[in-house]
Amino acid sequence: MRLASLLGSRRRLLLFVGVALVLAATIAVASVLLTSDVPSDSSPGCLSCGGGTRTPLPEGEFVLDEQRQKALAESRQIVYQGLLVGEAPNGLAPFSQEATGEWALLYSYALPTEDFQPESNFTLRLLADWQESITELRLYLVLTGLIESSIQDRINAVLGNRISTIADPDGTLRQQLRLEDSPPGFGFLLNPDGVVAVRIPPLRLENASYIRQLLEDAVSRTNPAQPSLTRFPAIHPAQVESPLQEICAEATFTHGNPARLAGLPTLVYAFAPDCEPCNLATEVTLQLASEYTGQINVLGFAFALSSESMRSSQEHAEQYRSALQAERMAWARTLPQSDSAMVAYVDAIPGVIGAYVGDAPIGWSAAIDWDRQLSGAMGMGIAPLPCWAFVSRDGTLLDVVPGRLEIVNLEGEFVESTLPSIAALREMIEHLLLSDTSD
Repeated sequence: MRLASLLGSRRRLLLFVGVALVLAATIAVASVLLTSDVPSDSSPGCLSCGGGTRTPLPEGEFVLDEQRQKALAESRQIVYQGLLVGEAPNGLAPFSQEATGEWALLYSYALPTEDFQPESNFTLRLLADWQESITELRLYLVLTGLIESSIQDRINAVLGNRISTIADPDGTLRQQLRLEDSPPGFGFLLNPDGVVAVRIPPLRLENASYIRQLLEDAVSRTNPAQPSLTRFPAIHPAQVESPLQEICAEATFTHGNPARLAGLPTLVYAFAPDCEPCNLATEVTLQLASEYTGQINVLGFAFALSSESMRSSQEHAEQYRSALQAERMAWARTLPQSDSAMVAYVDAIPGVIGAYVGDAPIGWSAAIDWDRQLSGAMGMGIAPLPCWAFVSRDGTLLDVVPGRLEIVNLEGEFVESTLPSIAALREMIEHLLLSDTSD
């Protein structure tokens, strides 16, 4: 359905969502289907290429407010999960004691519930190879889920005897690490004092080279400085320190420029031109940019892979072809293969973004988000796309709100909308303007 039918509808749906907003829904519908792009480690997902796995909520009679509130809360928990840098996994034996004195990678992995084949699992194979080659690194793998003894033996055969595996059948350890069910994989680089130095995102083809380099650099330093992951970072929103203007200072803008970001609060919108749920979300965001021209800045972060990430994807796809699902291998093969093709691909990105956005309103700016460096620095790095963030006029991050696609059945007609809806986003913007004025 076109955006105009949504904007003009009197059946606008309101919901409860973060930043101390309480929004009430005023209509009832026969049935609702909520779908979201939920990244996993077995497909590129919205975090890498815009494709994802749609997860429908059950159809039928239920309280709409509660379903939407639950869906949004689950989305936000993906962004706000995990231990913070500077925290220690105290009380989580054995790694809280044994990690002292050496660098360690603590990685939590929720096992698939069906048809799990350890020998052809990308995450397990990759971790096993890292442990063999980075011998100074201690690796702990928390496996969440029920594991039959026969499967455990096969897992041990893949991992070898240098990785300490910790069974977590009921998810207790995962909860203590403050991790959600999605994404299934998430990790922490612990310094020699057993403190989190870097939050490690889900392991993927495109980020594997960067994470390996991070681990090698950490263990090789005699007096290690604070390591960091600048590409595909998993910074927690609560630990975003740099203001938006500083983060965007060296960015490549396809619309507008960094100077536009001064003096007004900003709605940041992370998207990708090949992300299906982003199509409608982009229309909604452009509409908001038009409505609030002169009151807020609207800044798009357009995700794109760099040449280095494409090479990482191809190299790891070739090396682990037997551990990749068919769709993931097919995705890797769609990437430019030669150096000249990669250069042409990268050079074409600004034009692709420009064509995707079309005639943007005056209040809209956009920058290329290579390898999610911009969105990651703003605490949006592990959020599924589309995603919004609310930033004060001084560049301080206030909140991150991941989006979903909503398909509502209104009297037999299916109408697409975003979750949060455009009405809910308006409420959040009004709240942003009010709080910015009061400050």
